[in-house]
Amino acid sequence: MNTTDNKNTKIKYLSLRWRFSIPLITIGLFGIICFTWLFSLFFLNKFEAQILKQAKQTIQLISYATEKSFTNLEQIQDFISILKGTENVEEIIILSGEPLKIIATTNQQMINKPLSSVFSDSTLYQNLLFAVKNNKSYYTQVNHQELRLIMPLSLNEKLTNNKDITSQSAILLTVNINDLYTVQNETLWHIFSFSLGFIVLISTAVYLLFNRLVLHPAEIMRDVIAKQTDNEVILVPALVMDELGILAQTLNTMLLQQKHNQDEIRKLALVVEKTNNAVIITDAHQKIEWVNQGFTRLTGYKLHEVIGRVPGHFLQGIETNPETVKYIHQKLVEGDGFQVEIVNYSKTGRRYEVSIETQPIYDKRGQIAQYVAIESDITQRKLAESEMLQTKDFLNTIVSHLPVALFAKDPENLRFILWNKHCEELFGLTENEVLGKTDYDFFPAKEASFYQSYDRHVLTNKTLVDLPEEVIHTKDRGERIAHTRKVAVIGQDKKVSMLLVILEDITEQKNAEQALLASENRFRSLIEASSDWVWETDMQFRNQYSSPKVKELLGYTPEEIQGHSLYEFIVTKEREQAIQTVSQCLHTEKVFRYLQHQWVHKDGHLVILEINGVPVFNAKGKSVGYRGTARDVTTRYEMEMAVRQQAQELGLLNQELLRASRLKDEFLANMSHELRTPLNSILALIEILQEQVYGNVNAQQQKYLKNIENSGRHLLALINDILDLSKIAAGKMELEIQRVVLEDICQTSMNFIREQALRKKIRVTTHYDHHVNKIDADERRLKQILINLLTNAVKFTPEKGEIGLEYKGIADKRLLEIHIWDTGIGIDKNALPNLFKPFIQLSTTQEEGTGLGLALVRRLTALHGGDIQVSSEVGKGSRFIISLPWQPNDIDQTPTPSRPMPETTIEVQKPSDNPLILIVDDNDANILSISDYLSLKGYRIAVAHNGIEAIETANKLRPDVILMDIQMPVMNGLDAITHLRADPSFKSTPIIAVTALAMTGDKERCLSVGANEYLAKPIGLRHLVTVIERLRQQIDDEIIG
Repeated sequence: MNTTDNKNTKIKYLSLRWRFSIPLITIGLFGIICFTWLFSLFFLNKFEAQILKQAKQTIQLISYATEKSFTNLEQIQDFISILKGTENVEEIIILSGEPLKIIATTNQQMINKPLSSVFSDSTLYQNLLFAVKNNKSYYTQVNHQELRLIMPLSLNEKLTNNKDITSQSAILLTVNINDLYTVQNETLWHIFSFSLGFIVLISTAVYLLFNRLVLHPAEIMRDVIAKQTDNEVILVPALVMDELGILAQTLNTMLLQQKHNQDEIRKLALVVEKTNNAVIITDAHQKIEWVNQGFTRLTGYKLHEVIGRVPGHFLQGIETNPETVKYIHQKLVEGDGFQVEIVNYSKTGRRYEVSIETQPIYDKRGQIAQYVAIESDITQRKLAESEMLQTKDFLNTIVSHLPVALFAKDPENLRFILWNKHCEELFGLTENEVLGKTDYDFFPAKEASFYQSYDRHVLTNKTLVDLPEEVIHTKDRGERIAHTRKVAVIGQDKKVSMLLVILEDITEQKNAEQALLASENRFRSLIEASSDWVWETDMQFRNQYSSPKVKELLGYTPEEIQGHSLYEFIVTKEREQAIQTVSQCLHTEKVFRYLQHQWVHKDGHLVILEINGVPVFNAKGKSVGYRGTARDVTTRYEMEMAVRQQAQELGLLNQELLRASRLKDEFLANMSHELRTPLNSILALIEILQEQVYGNVNAQQQKYLKNIENSGRHLLALINDILDLSKIAAGKMELEIQRVVLEDICQTSMNFIREQALRKKIRVTTHYDHHVNKIDADERRLKQILINLLTNAVKFTPEKGEIGLEYKGIADKRLLEIHIWDTGIGIDKNALPNLFKPFIQLSTTQEEGTGLGLALVRRLTALHGGDIQVSSEVGKGSRFIISLPWQPNDIDQTPTPSRPMPETTIEVQKPSDNPLILIVDDNDANILSISDYLSLKGYRIAVAHNGIEAIETANKLRPDVILMDIQMPVMNGLDAITHLRADPSFKSTPIIAVTALAMTGDKERCLSVGANEYLAKPIGLRHLVTVIERLRQQIDDEIIG
C-alpha cells in the first residue's frame, strides 16, 4: 500500500473514530472508561521498558550558543537553571535515541515564556532539527510503538523530585502501568466533576485517553510525579503529537486564556472607572448605556441622568465647527471610527472643549452593537495654544517687519526654525523652502561645515559675535555684503534655546562707499594726468587750489600761486576785459566757457589759455567761489590761423573745380543734343515706313520695324536721361510749375506700363485719396518720375507678381505721399546707400539699364521741394515713397477704394496635329527669328523667358520638343532641365540645349543633366529642324518598339 493509500486510510480511520466517539458517550460513560482502561493497559505495559531504557542513555547537549555534553539528568537540570537567568531561552528540544540529544534555541523575549522539550526516538532527529532551525513546528502522529505524554514547563518552576508546580501547569512523564492506572482513574473522576454543560470537554478528555494521551492537571498528577525518579522524567514539546493531541493542548490553552482574559478585563474595568477621561458606551443608535465616573466629573451628569440620551443632544455647543458636526454624522452613518475636537457645555453651563475618539463595537454577525467614546478635556490646552498663538503672531509680526534679515537655528542640529520676510527677499528662498533644513541643504559640504563650526562656537561661548562685513550667497541676487550679528539666546532654564542671526544688507552702502572712493581716486588720477590745469577760487577769484599742471602751463607751483588772484597772471591789456566777464558770471552765478586770454608765464613769455568755470555752492546753496579748468591753446590758436588761410586757398580751388564741372556738364549736354538729332531722323523714317507712305509693308516687315523702333526709342530715352542729368547738374533745368490734377497724372503713368504688366501677368492695384485733388507740380517731370519708378517695378517683379500705386495727403504736415510698391526681387540693405547714385546699377545680371533712372528721379523730386525714401527686403519687394509739398485746398470727402487694373487674358493656341515647340530664351529677337522660321515649317510655338516660366509652361502645354537657352535670368537652363527630368511625365520629352558661350565642358554639363542634344549659337535654322525631326523620330521608334 502506497503513502497516499495510507493517508486515505488514516483519514477514514479518524473520521470513523470521531463518528463512533459520540455514540459511545450516549451509550454510557462507564463503558467507554472501561474499554479505554483495558486498551491503554495493553500498550503501555508493552513499551514501558524500552522507553525507560532509552532515557538512561548518554545525553549530549547541542546548543546554538554553546556546545556541552551531559551524561545524566542532573546536569540537564543544572543547565536548565542556567538558562533561566539568561533571558534569551526560547525552547529546549530533547531527542531520545542513540544517544539522547538536546538542542537549545534562544530569543530575547522568552524569559518568562513556557519552556518546551521533546522526547522522541532518534530517527526523528533530522526532521526535528530542520524544524527548529527554520522556526517551524513539527507534528508527528502517535502510533503503537511510542508513548508520549505532555508537560509544558515554565522557567519559573524547578525540575526537582518535589515537583512544586502550580495548578495551571502540566507535565509529561513516563510511568509504569500501576501509576498510569491511578492517573487515569483520578483523571476520570476529575472530569466527572465538571458540569453537564461541558459535555464536549468530557468527550474530548475521554477521547484523549482512548489514544493514550493524557492531559493531567497538575494538582491530580502531583502524587504521581512524587513517585518518579529523576531519570524517569523526560521533557517533550506539547506540539509534537497528532490531531487529537493538538486539540487537547488547544483546549487547555483556551481555559488558561479565559482566566487570563477575565483578569485583564477586571484590570481594564478598574482603569476605565478610575480614569479622568470620560468614557461613554452607547447602543447602535448613539443612546447612552453606560458612563464612567470621569464622565460625571467632566459634565456634572450622573449615570442615571443620561441613560438613553444621545450625548450630542445635551452636551454639544453651537460653537462647534459645522464641518466637524457634518463629519461626525457622516462617520456614524458609515459605521467608521473617528476622532474630533468639539465644544461642549456641562450640566452647570460651563463651557469646555474636548477631544473625543469614538470606535464602533461589532457583534458576531458583523453588525454594529455599540459605540465606545473616550473624551479628554482639552480646555486648558486650547487656552494655552490660543495664548501661545497670539504671542507667536505678535512676535512674528515684529520679526517680519524688522528692517533686517533675521533667522534662527535650533541648538541641537542647527536646523532653521525662523525665517522672516526680509530673509526671503534677500536670499530668494521662502520660509517653506528653508525651515527644517540645515546649511548642508544649501551649500557644499565644506562650506556648510565651516558655517556650522562657527555657529557651534557661538553657542558654546554664549557670546555676541559681530561681523561687520560678510559675503553671503543669494539665489537671485548673487553675492551680497552683510553686517552679521550672531547671538546664543538663553531660555528660562538657563539653557541655549536657539541661535539668533541678524543680517543687514549693506551691499548698496559698500558699493556707494567704493564708488565714492573710486570716484575720488578716478578724479584725482584724472586731475593729475589731465593736460588741463584744474583750479578753484573764492568769490574774489583768489586761488584756493591748483593741480600740478599749473607748473607746466605758467611755471608756478601750486604753492606759489596759492592765495593769489588769477587776474594777476593775465596780460595788462586784456586784464580788464577778463575781470568784467568773470565778475559778471560770479555775480549772476552763471557758467563761463571758452574765455581766451594771454597769460604771462613765470619766465616772461606769453601763453594763450582757455578757461572754463562753474559756480561752487555751500550746503545752504550760497555761491562761495568758482571751480574750473584752463588749457594751453596757443598751438591750437596758431593752427586755427593756418586753417583759415588754407580755407581761403581751398575756396579759390573749389571755384575752379565748380567751373570745370559746369564746363563738363555743358559739353555733355551739347553732345547729347547732337546725338539726339540724327536719332530723331531715324525714328521718323521708321514711322514713315510703318505708315506705308512708300508702299505696302507686310506683317513680318512690321515686326522688324517695331524692333528697330523699340531699340531706337530705348537709345533715345538713354540720351534724354543723360541730357536731363546734365541740365540739373548745370542748374539749367527749370520746372514749369502749375496746378495739375494728380489722379490724371497717375492714370496716364499707369497706362504707360499697362502692356508690360499684362505680358508678365502682373496684377496692378491703385488707391487714390480724393482728399487730394490738385497739386502744384511740373506735369511732364512728375510723369517722368512716376513712369521711371513704375517701369522699374514691372521690370524687377516676376510674373504673376503685384505692383501698386497709391497716394495720400497728410494735412497736418502739408505733405503729399506717393507710394509705388512691388512684390519683386527686392534690394539688399547694403546696396541702398548707392541706390540713387548716377551710373550705378545694382542688378546687371537680369535686366538691362544704365543706372541713371533713380538718380534722375531723386533730383527731379528735389527740384519740386520734395524727398524720396525707399524700404526693401530681398525676395519680398520694395516700396518707394515720394514726399511733395501740398496745400489741402480742394477736398473731396469720398475716398477712392483700391481697384486692380483690368487684366487681359492671352489666349493659348489650340493644339493641332503639328508638333508643339517650347522656345525658352530671354532675348526677344532670338525668339522672334526662331519662332517665325519654325512656324513656317508647320510647328506650333510656345514661348518662355526663363527657367521658371519654362517649367510652368511645360506643365501646362506638354510640348513635344523643348528648345532651352542655358544663360537666362531667374533660373538658368541647366536647373530648368534638372527640374523637368525629375518629373516622370517629362522623362522622354526631347530637350535641346542652346548656348552662346560654347565653352569647354558646356556640352557635357548639358547632357549630364538630361539634355538630348546640344547646339551652340548662332544656330542654323535648317540644322535645327533636322535635329528636331531626328529626336521626334527616336521617340516614335521607342514607343513602337
